[in-house]
Amino acid sequence: MAGKAHNVTVCLLVTMLMALISPYSVGDTATQDATGAPPEPPYEQVRATLPEPPERFGNPVLRGWHEISGPSPISWLPTALGWRLLAVVVLLWLVRRCWQLLRLWWRNRYRREALKRLARSKHCPVAINEILKLAAMAASSRHEVASLSGHAWLAWLEQRAPSLALSNETRTLLMEGLYKQSELAPSAAFNADAKEWLQQHRDDHVGV
Repeated sequence: MAGKAHNVTVCLLVTMLMALISPYSVGDTATQDATGAPPEPPYEQVRATLPEPPERFGNPVLRGWHEISGPSPISWLPTALGWRLLAVVVLLWLVRRCWQLLRLWWRNRYRREALKRLARSKHCPVAINEILKLAAMAASSRHEVASLSGHAWLAWLEQRAPSLALSNETRTLLMEGLYKQSELAPSAAFNADAKEWLQQHRDDHVGV
């Protein structure tokens, strides 16, 4: 009896083992297709049985609603013909004005150079007078300025800068002092008047 029970137990274990491995057995024709390929995993079979998705998703209450689109952005460029013409005129005026300022800056190079030399003159009256002569010739012409001296030179300087009131010390030096003494004491008043004249005098070549 013990031997029979043992044989029955072994048979049951073999039968259960064969039942477990039978779906993956290579020799099992039920689990292979005609080409010999292994069967699809179980999840592929589950996916194949899922229903088709609905045609519409989302909240059914909002069906038929359409998003409102805002108006087109407003352009900052003028649209009327009059504004465009005005913009062209203003642009041309700005170009012309910039060109005039550039020419004036380039023309006034001699003024800037004269002011630099005046700052290094140490208030020497003779050096200041030479600087004024050079600047005057650049503003007018050598033929008109080179021969001027005394009262004529003073009158010419005052004519070129009418708004400038020269001090008595400057007038005395220009009319007499520069030609009577070989060495003159430094004159701060003459230096200040010369600086003002260099900044304010009229240039004949600006409009050329």
